[in-house]
Amino acid sequence: MPDSNNARREAFISPEIDRELNRALLRSGARVLVLWACVLLGVWIVYRSVPRAMEYSAAVNGIAAALFMGPAILTWRGFILRLKEIGKRLSEQGKYAQAARALEPFTRFGNRSFDSDGEAHFRLALAYLRLGEREKAGQIVAYLNRYRRGSRWQQEAQKVWDPSRKSDPPARS
Repeated sequence: MPDSNNARREAFISPEIDRELNRALLRSGARVLVLWACVLLGVWIVYRSVPRAMEYSAAVNGIAAALFMGPAILTWRGFILRLKEIGKRLSEQGKYAQAARALEPFTRFGNRSFDSDGEAHFRLALAYLRLGEREKAGQIVAYLNRYRRGSRWQQEAQKVWDPSRKSDPPARS
């Protein structure tokens, strides 16, 4: 049985990109913790120094909850947008398997709104086409046609997507 301390986990995208993502997540996480500490301190100060603060505890707690969640949502958004940048870079370098891995989180329900222009979905569809995964590419193009209609990236997807085509589209520079 291998020693779990020495066993290396499989890289999410690649070891160097994983390190880049880990650094970005740690920096953002540290900022979130500092902001949360400030919110908690502020709530504590309100309850300690404002007379009758307990009468308004629902309002104070609601405001605190909003201030508590804001940094977390912004941190997640920043992390997801970093993945979009990495996926774009990998796609432009022709590393389609890694690009697909970086861009797949955009297909998950809660993350779709982070790709408001459809670029991540377009690049993911293109990566799937290059990898020969036409069914997955078709699902992504269908998403673009339904939810990003009229966007530049939906129009680009129409140029490269032809469901009857048996071969991949030509490489683009």
